[in-house]
Amino acid sequence: MLKHRDSHVSYWRRCLKNSKVRTAYFYIAIPVILVLVFRIIPVFVSLGISFTDYDIIRPARYVGLANLDRLIHDEVFWNALWAVAYYTMGTVLPTLFIGLGIALVLFSKWFKGKSVFRVIYFIPVILSMTVVSLVFAWLLDPTFGVMNYFLETLGLPSQGFLADPNQAMPCIIGISVWKGIGYVMVIYLAALTSIPPNLYEAATLDGANRIQKFRYVTWPLLKPATLFIGLGIALVLFSKWFKGKSVFRVIYF
Repeated sequence: MLKHRDSHVSYWRRCLKNSKVRTAYFYIAIPVILVLVFRIIPVFVSLGISFTDYDIIRPARYVGLANLDRLIHDEVFWNALWAVAYYTMGTVLPTLFIGLGIALVLFSKWFKGKSVFRVIYFIPVILSMTVVSLVFAWLLDPTFGVMNYFLETLGLPSQGFLADPNQAMPCIIGISVWKGIGYVMVIYLAALTSIPPNLYEAATLDGANRIQKFRYVTWPLLKPATLFIGLGIALVLFSKWFKGKSVFRVIYF
């Protein structure tokens, strides 16, 4: 046991003598410290404050689980929780499937103009949320919006969209999916590129068709990327929603 520990100590000493290793750890330490200071530590501080009655002006007073009890019996909290779950599930799954579909099409050999379409699909990702909010608030405006103009041209009744409580959430989900599929597409394209071509050649020799290749070769090797994307999108959506940074916060709040 002691020899094993000594070997680890000597290994780290040898690593730290290398200037490149020290430089790498220095650059890694910067974001780690930022995450600890501005993300991790505030979580535990907030957890401690949740057991107190604290309003910044007066000293904190310990109240135990009184805040949790009030939260559980608050109808607004359960409505907000349902809205978060609805928004997250309605955004994550379509974003994954549509992004995967686009990545498969762009990765195929027969598709032309791949570079152009990659840029087109990735543009929404780099757009500011303020710009996206302004554009879709104008497109979906119930009075003079472009979407209602086209509906009326086709002889269909105009819709409330964001002004309608029953349509607002599906609209926001659709906009979030539109903005996020470019990111998912890029991750899946990178994962598809890392799949060894000899696996497809072996599947072809075994008589597998395109669907079977996707089911038994492509999809199993894409599962790590899918898990990474799904968890990443879900965490981002939850954090943005709870912070009040939904798609139309800039416009309506």
